[in-house]
Amino acid sequence: MWAHWWILVVLGFLALLLLAGWIYRQVDQIRSARLRVEGLTYSLGQLDAMHHSVFETAIRDLLARDGSRNALRCGGRGDLGADVKGHDPLGRYWSVNCTNSGTRSVRGAAHGRDGENAHP
Repeated sequence: MWAHWWILVVLGFLALLLLAGWIYRQVDQIRSARLRVEGLTYSLGQLDAMHHSVFETAIRDLLARDGSRNALRCGGRGDLGADVKGHDPLGRYWSVNCTNSGTRSVRGAAHGRDGENAHP
């Protein structure tokens, strides 16, 4: 019937290898992302020692770690007090004001509201 049936076996085997490689890569990316997220922690001493722009970036990263789908660092002149903005997993809008008062005293104020009419 088929003189070259073994070609189908080889193609099937190659397809399985490609699928296994793709699945392995997907699982590895998920593991890497999870390790990055779980490893994203700061001590109070680390936060106090940060320059204000690094502190704002750290707050953005922490907001993203906690599920914000659009965390954005937007601090600077004309930011209207919103150095970091984003929505949490429940759709609530968060605006974070990060303040560095000089003597190793970095602090932030977070304000949230329901996300129906909120825009970052």
